[in-house]
Amino acid sequence: MDATQARASLSVLLAVAKADGELDMEKKRVLDVVARHEYEDDEPPESRFVAGADALDRALAIIRAPELRELTWKAALALASLDGETTAVEHALLVRIHAALVPDSPPADVVVAEKKYRGRLEQAEEEIAEATADFLHRVSDSVRGKPSQKEYEALVSELDAKKRRIYSSTLSILPPG
Repeated sequence: MDATQARASLSVLLAVAKADGELDMEKKRVLDVVARHEYEDDEPPESRFVAGADALDRALAIIRAPELRELTWKAALALASLDGETTAVEHALLVRIHAALVPDSPPADVVVAEKKYRGRLEQAEEEIAEATADFLHRVSDSVRGKPSQKEYEALVSELDAKKRRIYSSTLSILPPG
């Protein structure tokens, strides 16, 4: 994938993530999943942007590959729906992104699409809660006491990988083999 287009896509997603005024940990995690799994980019999410007043328009214009346009659109929907509520600003941004990235597709009923992703994200949150509970049980059951640092780090790494797989699946992004 072209690095310039990938960066532009991340810029669009960062604009969506910040549209409601904050870049919380959940949104950072989703940006991280997209960056690492799809774009193979290890920079922190906050550093991924095209600067300037017309940054979003420029970023949208850079994204040419059809599969990246579709991926960016789907990820933007998921990000806007992540906190369970799509604000008016996020909604307007989604309409603009749809028009720029997938103009040949039927006009999006963004409200329906937002609800679809919100439902997928609610399911993902349940799966993450289950994975976290399993992690906590495994930590507390580990050798009927405190696990070694190595065991604990392995459990944390496993939980992180599960969370990434869940988010990747939710965003329709295939996780790496």
